[in-house]
Amino acid sequence: MTSVEEAFLLLSHAGNYLRYAETNRRSGIYGPAVSMAYYASFYAAQAVVAYHRKGPKTHKGVRNLFRQLAVVESDFPHEVASVIAHLATSRIRADYDHETMDDWTDADASDAIRRARTFVEEVNAWFTRHHPPDAH
Repeated sequence: MTSVEEAFLLLSHAGNYLRYAETNRRSGIYGPAVSMAYYASFYAAQAVVAYHRKGPKTHKGVRNLFRQLAVVESDFPHEVASVIAHLATSRIRADYDHETMDDWTDADASDAIRRARTFVEEVNAWFTRHHPPDAH
């Protein structure tokens, strides 16, 4: 698989996770919806990293390398890039904070999904600018 093919496969996963998040939210399963919103943004960030033929081993490594490649060395909007760090913190709470993992609301899940959707859409726009559709 080429780096371009891997990147677009990861973007497809990002879209899937947005749908999974929305399905969970509509079913009243808010914590997992927040977690899946994070994974949508994570797979989108991972697509940019894979496109550059890089492969960090941790979530934090992907986020840091994404910031370097897409924001510092390119034209990805800084304010949108910060979404993934916020979602990462929420995901950890939703998945592992046993005292609050059932306290998530529809508004929390909706906000996480909205942020993730914005992030994924901006990654898609980044790919359109840097790897136009006729190039793959």
